[in-house]
Amino acid sequence: MIRRFNEQNRGEVQVKWREMPALSADYFEQIQAELQSGKSSVDVIGGDVIWPAQFASNGYILDLTDRFTSGMQEDYLEGPLESVQYQGKTWGVPWFTDAGMFYYRMDLLEKSGFSGPPRTWEEMKQVARKVQADHGTKYGFVFQGAQDEGGVVDALEHVWNAGETS
Repeated sequence: MIRRFNEQNRGEVQVKWREMPALSADYFEQIQAELQSGKSSVDVIGGDVIWPAQFASNGYILDLTDRFTSGMQEDYLEGPLESVQYQGKTWGVPWFTDAGMFYYRMDLLEKSGFSGPPRTWEEMKQVARKVQADHGTKYGFVFQGAQDEGGVVDALEHVWNAGETS
């Protein structure tokens, strides 16, 4: 993709891929240190939704309000757009939404007498327990449960989606 872009834009702009740390916290530390130094060679960054306000308030990134117009923004969801806003200005372009997906084993649900996936958190608990008991599955529900931000976010999106608040 980068090679194709560079060929199409020869003489105008050329992109050089630079791999950053995989862990968000490590990447943040590295890019923040570079931006603080004022000597970073990075022109475009992919970052977490919590970074635009901090980077904008410190003058590390450019205001894109005039470049990413309201007409262009019509193609994006409200939540991701809000994440790149700070003090009424636009400081980034949403790249992806991190939308959670719920996958389930229809074959096991059907064998346990269910015609579809659970619709509430309470149903989720009941279905998981029954499928575990009926089929000997080790876990009734699995998700990214690491002790990091991802684990918390993944768990809460399921809980909140089911209407639970506590």
